[in-house]
Amino acid sequence: MLSNFKMRCIKEIRTSPFLSFLLIFFLVQSCTPVPVKRPLYPPYTDQEIKSLLVELKAQENAVNSFYSHGRINFHGQGSEVEASVLIVGTRDPIKLKIEITHLWGRPLVHILITEKKFFLLSFSEKRYYTGDIGEPFLSNLLPMHLDARLLWAIGRGFPILCEYHHATSPEGNRISLLNREKTTIQRIEFYPESDLPHQALYSDHGLEVSFSDFETENNIRFARETGLFDQKAGATLRIDNKQMVFNKAIDASVFDFIIPAGFKLYRGGPRLDTQ
Repeated sequence: MLSNFKMRCIKEIRTSPFLSFLLIFFLVQSCTPVPVKRPLYPPYTDQEIKSLLVELKAQENAVNSFYSHGRINFHGQGSEVEASVLIVGTRDPIKLKIEITHLWGRPLVHILITEKKFFLLSFSEKRYYTGDIGEPFLSNLLPMHLDARLLWAIGRGFPILCEYHHATSPEGNRISLLNREKTTIQRIEFYPESDLPHQALYSDHGLEVSFSDFETENNIRFARETGLFDQKAGATLRIDNKQMVFNKAIDASVFDFIIPAGFKLYRGGPRLDTQ
């Protein structure tokens, strides 16, 4: 009787596609997993490196100003914040105005950055800060590294090349920029299916900037989604740009830094409250 039962089961499995699928599925699950090899791509040739860097530089020079509007998400230092963000920038010289507001519209933080100066308003604390870029105090004030060119790349949605002496391709889809001491100062990774940048890594600061969801407007390439990961701070910043406008005239008054009445100068202590 047991033998007849087994025969009926085997017959049902052979005639039922669903049962056959289940049998194959569980057999595969019970086997030792076979490592899946990632597709390997050869390093770029010297000519390919040159062409990619020329395109990156051309995209950098294609934008003299921009403004963007979207959402920003920050995660790190034991907190997570989601808010609206407006970024306005000019390239020569670099100036950036960043206005972060709660999703219901209340101002949270305003930031103005030039090549050498940094200004910040904290509306929740009614305090402001001003100082020089690179000042040690700045790293104690904010939860992650800030730099004018870096923030320009994040807001504009495309990497900016660091000043370098030599470029090489140690492996596929990757270009490393080296200084005179042959130390890597920036690494750019590209999507395998295109020449679009996927990540830009800055060795000096331990920062990774990611670019995704690319679009092209009037020959200007830009990523709708950009992200920043600060390895040292363990913090992640992500921006989803809903609106991007390039090369429109921007009134100089946009970059005025007006301190509201009652705001006090920030003189140290804990990091600014971003809630």
